[in-house]
Amino acid sequence: MSDAAPNVDDYIRQLVVCARALPQKEWQWGTFTLPDGQPIETVDHICEAQNHSARQSETAELWGVNYGPDTSVVCFTGNGPCSRGHAQFLAATQPRNLLWILNELGDRIERLTRERDEARAALTQSTGAQS
Repeated sequence: MSDAAPNVDDYIRQLVVCARALPQKEWQWGTFTLPDGQPIETVDHICEAQNHSARQSETAELWGVNYGPDTSVVCFTGNGPCSRGHAQFLAATQPRNLLWILNELGDRIERLTRERDEARAALTQSTGAQS
């Protein structure tokens, strides 16, 4: 998200486009094992598992999400055909963006509820005055 205040409706539309471009498969959180199914117990095992995964694709790119170009990795999404889209979607749905969207939507719900209640009260008052 840029420093300029984006419009929540536009942002949600962009998220929908991004999400629809990805395979509609269930995502599951979890840990990985070595290619032979054994548990990962060393840094070398991590490298072996990542190498095995990377070699499943011929693409020489590694996509992921980080806290900035020179900081910690949040996750690698890989080098397969959907890896770039997954990384873009994860970055777009980072916690601060979701909290912003939820706060905006919560504010709208409160405003609409207040407006509905005021309209009901005005209607009740006007129909009561006519009786």
